[in-house]
Order: sequence, then C-alpha cells, then structure tokens
Amino acid sequence: MIGVIGFLAAVELRGLLPATLRPHRVLSVLCVMMVLVSPWLVLCAYRFDPGDVTISITCKWSMCLFAAVVGLGFLYEMVTFHGPNGAIGRLCGLIFLAAYLGLLPCFLTSLRWLGPFEDHSAWARSTAALILCIFTPKVGDIAAYFSGRALGQHLLSPVLSPKKTIEGAMVESLVQHFLPLSFS
Repeated sequence: MIGVIGFLAAVELRGLLPATLRPHRVLSVLCVMMVLVSPWLVLCAYRFDPGDVTISITCKWSMCLFAAVVGLGFLYEMVTFHGPNGAIGRLCGLIFLAAYLGLLPCFLTSLRWLGPFEDHSAWARSTAALILCIFTPKVGDIAAYFSGRALGQHLLSPVLSPKKTIEGAMVESLVQHFLPLSFS
C-alpha cells in the first residue's frame, strides 16, 4: 500500500513542479521508490528476521540509498548534459522528491522496528511512537487554529499565511513541546 501511494504521489508531485525543476519521469519515480522501500530491503538483508532489525539500521540503510539516489541523479544529468539547460534545478527537484516522498515516509515506517516483534513492550512502544508522530502535529495545528481565532491579534506572515497569528504559533509550539511528555 505504501508503495502504491508513494508511486502515485511521486507522479503527481513531479507534475506539479515547474518545467525547469522537473526531473526525468522514470528516474524520479524510481528514486522515490528506492528510498521508500529501504526498510523492507533491510528485512531482506537480515533474512526476514525482524528481531535483528533496529531503527538505527533501517535509518542508516535509508540514508545510504538516499545518497545513492543523489549520485544516480547526478550521473543522469551528467550523461544528458548538452549545455546550460537547468540541470541543477532538475537535480534539486529530484532530491526534493526523494527526500519528501521517500525519506520522510521511510522513517515513519521504520518506527515500527523499535525492538523485536516478539517483545510486546517494544511493539507497544513502536506503536505509540508512530501514533505520536501523527497525533502531536495534528493536536498542535488544532490548538493553533482555535487559539489564533480566539486570541490572535498579530499576524505572523500575512503574505505566506494570511490568517496565521503569532499567538496561535506560540500555542502550537507549546503543545508540540509538552504533548509527547505526557505519553512517556
């Protein structure tokens, strides 16, 4: 399911990039998928023994594959280079796609491996970590919205986010700072 979502997101986000920043279609999807599936590649390397897999191992593999993706994108741009034609912009677009759609979700799925699967306390800890990664920002956004509507007097950035207030941002920061402490 994550692979299908990653594939569709890569195709869509690549299409949203300006033409000067749009990397090659197949290369961009391939690079996103390489980084996205890196936690499962770790399981293959450890012969599907999840007891030996930790989050630090999956993160190291993910970062290595991300570096390989950057190198692959650089090599592709070198081979197809025919003069000044926006190669750096396309390489930056590829790095953005691989980091945003591959690396970030890959770390989120790696939270499931905070310990051996047989250890129920590790399973509960990894589930709590995954829930907190989703729950904490959402609660912070909701708190910022309602406190900004009720207390907000000073606009934070009228051009970028016309209704975001300094007061709402402060409440969001406090909620995101103290909320995970209540679950530990």
